[in-house]
Amino acid sequence: MSVNTPVVWNSNMYHSKEIAEILEGVVDVYLGDFKYGNDKCALEYSQVKNYMEVVQPNFEFAYKTAEILLLHLVLPGHLDCCTRPITEWVAGNIPQIRFNLMFQYRPCYRAMEYPDLGRQLTLEEETDAIDIVRGVGIEDLLI
Repeated sequence: MSVNTPVVWNSNMYHSKEIAEILEGVVDVYLGDFKYGNDKCALEYSQVKNYMEVVQPNFEFAYKTAEILLLHLVLPGHLDCCTRPITEWVAGNIPQIRFNLMFQYRPCYRAMEYPDLGRQLTLEEETDAIDIVRGVGIEDLLI
């Protein structure tokens, strides 16, 4: 008996082009994290270089080959530098996806070393993040 079992790939989307090509035709749904809207924040908080140069093409490739549930964890104090650029890029490049806006951020581990990350989100930040996503025209928004 043949069963078509969907493959769901949970990823930070920071992988090589070769990995993306290997996953083509295998992955049915990407649970893709899009954490930072710029290279500066990615380098400062996650010590990741060339974040946008790596992640954006991987999302574009996934968009052409599978479905995407994009996960964006809203960081306190990072609406203008991260949330807004991510949503604008998504709306212009991969608009037909499910966008999961997440407010579960909790400061832990080394977060207190960074004043802007050493606190939880405010209700105003949560409301503003929703407005940002809706404002760029992303229709399939999960909160």
